[in-house]
Formats: sequence, C-alpha cells, structure tokens
Amino acid sequence: MNAANLPGRFLPNLISDACIGPLNTIIPSTTMAALFIFLWISSTTHTSLLITACLYGFAAAGLQSLYNATVYSFVPDLSKAGIRMAMVFVVIGIACLTGAPVGGSLIDKDNGGYLYAQIFSGCSILCGAAFLLAARLVKSGWGPQRV
Repeated sequence: MNAANLPGRFLPNLISDACIGPLNTIIPSTTMAALFIFLWISSTTHTSLLITACLYGFAAAGLQSLYNATVYSFVPDLSKAGIRMAMVFVVIGIACLTGAPVGGSLIDKDNGGYLYAQIFSGCSILCGAAFLLAARLVKSGWGPQRV
C-alpha cells in the first residue's frame, strides 16, 4: 500500500496542475478510494487483498495530497485561506477522533469480522465524494471547466 502511495501522491497532482484543476481531480480520487474499500469486501485470497491494498493506497494518496489545493481553490481572498484550512482541519479532526471507535464498535458487532466497518468506511468516503461533487456543481455547474 505504501509503495502504491508514492505515485498516487504525484500523478493526481500533475493532472490537477496541468489539466483539470484540484476539485476535478479529487472527485475521481475519492470515488476510486470508496470503490476500492468496497472491493476489499470481496477480497478472499492473499493476492487479491494485496492488489486491493495497492489500488486503495494509490487512490487514498491522491485524496490526501489534493485536499489542500482543493480548499485553496475555494478561497478567492487569500487573506482568509488560514481560517478556511482551519475549518477543514476541524472536520478532519472530528472524523479522526470518531472513526476509530466507530470502526472498532462495528468490528465488535460483527464478532471480529470487518464487513460492517468496510461498509461504513466505503459509504463515508462515498458520501465525501458526493459532497465534493455538490461543491463542484455549486461552484461551476456541469460544464467542462478547470476547477
């Protein structure tokens, strides 16, 4: 997963800078990360688990490296960039504080299985992708624009 993480940090950023913008790049990265979490549910062999982990590592790296640029793309006045980043970090902090206990509780509910936690994780990331898509639609509509 960490080996796939390295190109996942560079390629989406290159695409974002050269072609389509950070918001248009983070939406497919987030959707792919959610799909790879759902793919994890069907991984039954060691090989399929490793392949799924590498694919998820690539997609999640794009997510982690693009959110800063995406936040800044919503800030027309850079004097307010710090407060916008702080708001994003508050949401990330709440998710980090609550995600592990919720995941652990879901694993306990499944008697040590990961199915409920996988579904929760995939749905949470997919919900984030939906919010990003909604933000893109509010900002620039459906048209092909660099956002």
